[in-house]
Amino acid sequence: MKAAEYEQLLRSQRDGLFAIFMAQDDDVPLGFAEIELMETEAPRRVGELRRMYFVPESFGRGLGSLLHQTVIAEFVRWGCSEAVLTYVRGNDRARSFYLKSGWTETGEVRPFNDHGRTLSDIVMRKPIP
Repeated sequence: MKAAEYEQLLRSQRDGLFAIFMAQDDDVPLGFAEIELMETEAPRRVGELRRMYFVPESFGRGLGSLLHQTVIAEFVRWGCSEAVLTYVRGNDRARSFYLKSGWTETGEVRPFNDHGRTLSDIVMRKPIP
């Protein structure tokens, strides 16, 4: 994503429409989650978990669960009734994590171009209490 696009997103963070959360250890970044409010009309407010990544050295430390809890808490704070995310088909680690965290695959697949290769994003949804 280009710097100008992130500058716009960071401005919308101040408006409560976008947020980035970092996982770190002694100020060393280990991962992050990026979320956005996609649909804003009550009663259907939908949050999107746009990205959640970790450096491999952080795997198995429980950081994914902690960051996921933070994301869900923010969706609750935003008044979301549900959330959506996508993961790349074949990313079994992500799929397993999200299924264990209460997400459900919708059956929708979104193709995207990854530097000349066509990959598939699998769509998941989760109700927000």
